[in-house]
Amino acid sequence: MRRIRTAEAILVGTLILIAVCMLAILISTYINDRWRFINDMKIQEYGICERLDDTTNKPVWTDDIIPSSYSSVNVCGLLVSSIPIELSAVVYKDTTQKPVLHRSYPSIDNGYFIIAIPLPKDNRAGSYFIDLYFQREVLAKLSITVE
Repeated sequence: MRRIRTAEAILVGTLILIAVCMLAILISTYINDRWRFINDMKIQEYGICERLDDTTNKPVWTDDIIPSSYSSVNVCGLLVSSIPIELSAVVYKDTTQKPVLHRSYPSIDNGYFIIAIPLPKDNRAGSYFIDLYFQREVLAKLSITVE
């Protein structure tokens, strides 16, 4: 009889501990504003730009051909998301599978954005492919040529 009560007490204690941990996780995600579903995000109107216009805050687009004298390229777009997100840019040169750059951009807000992506210092000329990620999901793909 005593063993049954001890086993029941352990089971009840374990269930209470699990419930408290789940509640703590829910409260933490709510406080950090991460409780919403984040699969509603997308990047629209993305491409290579010079800057964001001062009056309209919209991108001033440029050609996808960049002079080799440039040390970086600006990627602009329109982020549609319910929460700020962290974007990652992965840059590939030519058709190689090995990235030449991986950089994170924390806290990109809803609306138009601009991020500067540095180009390699040596041997800049060639074709580049830029993938913009949120976590492991590709949100945008770009290609540019550096001459």
